Amino acid sequence: MERIDVQTAHNVAIEFEVAGLGDRLIAALIDYLILFCYFIAAVLLLGVADAPMAAFVMAYLPVFLYFLLCEVLMEGQSIGKRLRRLKVAKVDGTAPTLGSYLLRWLLRPIDVELFAGLVGVLTLLINGRGQRLGDLAAGTTVVRLR
Repeated sequence: MERIDVQTAHNVAIEFEVAGLGDRLIAALIDYLILFCYFIAAVLLLGVADAPMAAFVMAYLPVFLYFLLCEVLMEGQSIGKRLRRLKVAKVDGTAPTLGSYLLRWLLRPIDVELFAGLVGVLTLLINGRGQRLGDLAAGTTVVRLR
């Protein structure tokens, strides 16, 4: 398994195990299963007959913002990442900022959704530091917690 050394503000190097492709895929599958179940439940509960636009926004907005909100509110983890013991970390040792999470989220459609994850997987395999395009732009990676 690949490892990455992160230099802390106190000039101490901490070695993290980079999350493998399998771990990241399983975490993503868990997250997408949660999103699918939520969306179906929201559509069934809200209905679309009375106020179709309001129901659509209430059903889709949490799905749209899920990854950004989870990473910001759960300190670099989504529910899938937490279950797989993974976390987003900055490669320079500082804590990820809102800007880091936002940049990862903005590039997620290119990495994950646009070509069924092919761009993200190829970037992960070629890069060698466990980074997809969003991670490269934000200076982050996903690490395994011990």
